[in-house]
Amino acid sequence: MIGAQPRDLTAEQLAVWFGHQSISNGSRATYRTALRAFFDYMILVDARPDDPTRKLGKVKLPRRQPRPVSTEHLLTLLISGVRSRTRSMILLGAYEGFRVSEIARVRGEHIDRQSKLIYVNGKGGVETWLPLHPVIDMESRRYPTRGFWFPSYENPGPMRAKSVSATISQAMGRAGIPGTPHALRHWFGTELRRAGVDLRTVQELMRHASLATTAIYTQVDDGEKREALNSLPLVA
Repeated sequence: MIGAQPRDLTAEQLAVWFGHQSISNGSRATYRTALRAFFDYMILVDARPDDPTRKLGKVKLPRRQPRPVSTEHLLTLLISGVRSRTRSMILLGAYEGFRVSEIARVRGEHIDRQSKLIYVNGKGGVETWLPLHPVIDMESRRYPTRGFWFPSYENPGPMRAKSVSATISQAMGRAGIPGTPHALRHWFGTELRRAGVDLRTVQELMRHASLATTAIYTQVDDGEKREALNSLPLVA
């Protein structure tokens, strides 16, 4: 414990406290984010005039490496006896690169079979239509053309992202597959690159926010995106 009231804490005291903690840099970054939000609130309610965390040095985090599930593990997962609803979630992660929050919100209206497109409201509220992979096209025929694919069992509306994540995680655990549901999205990006798809197209398909500036100067047409998507190994 630091032994000081929040309104009296200094950057020096926080630096000493952080220095005494046997924690990873990832945990340090998490604590610092929480403290910053706390002090922002204190400033908002006039409990203190400044935020001492602003004077702390930045926490250097190791560069994250891709952690894709292997194609062999993906096949094992799909033939492990997962429920049809869980299978659909897995396929959306692997063949459209959807995040769990995006999987949770898929609706029948989001599938345009005539144009072979799928709508997604992604991270940061960015809305777009992506090429519809043939595997997902076939999967969509099992669901109503209107309404959520994965409605909540408890409340009106879709399942929560955490529930989708837990469902896929449990299926992976039962099948002995290492990793997290996000590894399906990593598989999506990794396999596209392994198939020779240019990085610009992969980034477009994965809808990374860092493409905002690049997109001003570069255009990837829908035909290129569809050709890239259809190059994924067919294990479904």
